[in-house]
Amino acid sequence: MDGSVRPVRGLLAYERLAQDQGLGLLSAPIGRSTPGNFGQQQICLDNLSDLRFGKFSSPSVCDQHKSRPLIDYAEIAGNDLPKRALQIAAAGGHALMMIGPPGSGKSMLAARLSTILPDLSDGERQESAMIHSVAGMPYDDILAGRRPFRSPHHAASRAGLLGGGSPPMPGEVSLAHNGVLFLDEMPEFGGSTLQLLRQPIEQGRVSLARVGGTTIFPARFMLVAAANPCPCGYLGDPQHDCHCAQAQISRYQGRIGGPLMDRFDLVVDVWRSDPAQVLDTGKGSSSGQLRSAVLSARDFRDWRCSKRAIGSISEQGPTRINAAQASQQVLDEVEKKTVGQSMNPSDRADEIIGTCQMGAGAELLEACSLGHKQRMLIEEVSRRYQLSGRGIMRTLAVARTIADLCQDETVNEEHILEAVTYRVREVECR
Repeated sequence: MDGSVRPVRGLLAYERLAQDQGLGLLSAPIGRSTPGNFGQQQICLDNLSDLRFGKFSSPSVCDQHKSRPLIDYAEIAGNDLPKRALQIAAAGGHALMMIGPPGSGKSMLAARLSTILPDLSDGERQESAMIHSVAGMPYDDILAGRRPFRSPHHAASRAGLLGGGSPPMPGEVSLAHNGVLFLDEMPEFGGSTLQLLRQPIEQGRVSLARVGGTTIFPARFMLVAAANPCPCGYLGDPQHDCHCAQAQISRYQGRIGGPLMDRFDLVVDVWRSDPAQVLDTGKGSSSGQLRSAVLSARDFRDWRCSKRAIGSISEQGPTRINAAQASQQVLDEVEKKTVGQSMNPSDRADEIIGTCQMGAGAELLEACSLGHKQRMLIEEVSRRYQLSGRGIMRTLAVARTIADLCQDETVNEEHILEAVTYRVREVECR
């Protein structure tokens, strides 16, 4: 009761509330910067008696122009196909799975993804910074415009992943909001824990129900995962023999679950680089080059959407909200029509495209501008590789992003075929 002002968690949220209500805010010295349009009526002091003597200050405004991280894709030798997949994922906000043996560089590739993503917008900085403030975590990098990169351990609890506690605290999926959620060794996560990710992936938020009410945290993130192909990790490795039984491989790969695996837009194999490529480290594509292409693709997408009167999606960050919503609308409509029916993949592809043309998900098909040849190719691919309805729509969304990287207004056969390569993979046990 000596008048000392004590620090609290979630101060940024209080600052935002005070700003919205047109009120001032008294707080303990915060020892860090604040977003430019926050804290304009905030006073920092150690003791209430300081008001009497004018011993108070205002929080400093953050400097967004800080140097970028020192890690770079140029440091990784070879792996051109995974780098291309990461570039596509960054341009379109697609979910990506990397599969490969230990030591192939999956974690290094994922860790550098944030170096090719666009900086956070002002609104995104405020959202992400407030979430980290509520969790009592530092957010200087976020205020500098860098997107969050979260990599929870596979032993993380449900509360650690989704959030929980009393009072409720955000989990890893919310801390990754507007950024990247990387699940390394994904099959090692509990199967029930992984299935909990379906809600935030589809809805972009997490609802925590408690006796006192429901707390909702935003959780719109770009999902990236890495996995070994089998328990020993050497299935398909040309340099090592795999000694896992087929039953072990099936159980291991089945931990992720088909419904969740189907939500990955791109699946790519990652192999160890050739020794000659390792000696040429630094000669590959740099993060700066990849990032320039990503930003150009997003600018082209915004121009294309504006031209088609769909609306700019530049504020959505590294997520593919429009494409995801369109895909889900189409799938829901098809499920209603075909419940209890047995359909071959070609008929299902035709039904999906027809449903799009009747309204649901029409934006995606309009953006793809599919001609007769492209439609026939989609049906052939669906028939040959037994693609699910979600797989067809995800393939079209990836093809649209590839076209944006090529600055093409329409999706052609080359774009579709490249997109298909990221959904179809065959690894033989040696």
